[in-house]
Amino acid sequence: MPLAIYRSPPIVAYGNFIFRHRDKLFPVALAALFFAFPTRLFLGEDRVDLWGDIAAILLGLAGEALRVATVGLDYIKRGGLNKQVYASRLVTGGIFAHSRNPLYVGNIILALALLLMLDNVAAFLVGAAVVIATYVAIVAAEERYLRAQFGADYDAYCGRVNRWIPDLRGLRATLRDSRFNWQRVLLKEFSSFYGWVSAAFAIELTSSWLAGDLGELDVVVYAALFVVATLCFLAIRSAKAAGWLRLPPA
Repeated sequence: MPLAIYRSPPIVAYGNFIFRHRDKLFPVALAALFFAFPTRLFLGEDRVDLWGDIAAILLGLAGEALRVATVGLDYIKRGGLNKQVYASRLVTGGIFAHSRNPLYVGNIILALALLLMLDNVAAFLVGAAVVIATYVAIVAAEERYLRAQFGADYDAYCGRVNRWIPDLRGLRATLRDSRFNWQRVLLKEFSSFYGWVSAAFAIELTSSWLAGDLGELDVVVYAALFVVATLCFLAIRSAKAAGWLRLPPA
């Protein structure tokens, strides 16, 4: 993608807007796609639809695995400060030594997995285009801030690390030399995991209901899985509130 796109003022402005409102806009956009494009079996076959769901689950797990590895090895404050892009330090360790935006790459993969669950080719293509364009804009906004904040150090980092696709060279050394922090993963990542899992359950249940093939066993299985995920989410929040789980010093 041309470098000029990442330095375009309108793209940067759009990225800042999305950054401030993404927690609300992303779920609304997914719901809009779901209802705008009715569920259809790929190629009209149940078997193909089943394999599509399996592919979506595997894709989602891959995206989540990338996010877990990123957060566990070296954490970057992606939530910003007061809904604005913010960074107190330039993070270049862990997975960030192989991709400048591994969390966003993970998010894109997770979004594609949810779009695949919609079982509609048009919804997938439109949604994928929107997701990619949106994250390009967010990254453009972040790059402008980071370049202003860290100057030559950030330019040097950009010169040796890909913006998107992870460079796997040296990954073994990174894993060997980095200390994985599970507490940070539980505190910072489980809510995201719970969010996309809940969205996946909602899509599958609603799709089956609209198609008229939602069986009692399906309801029981989905409900049980959702309850387990919710209990884990609440347990982690309680442990955090009680001080049993704490972030390590920055």
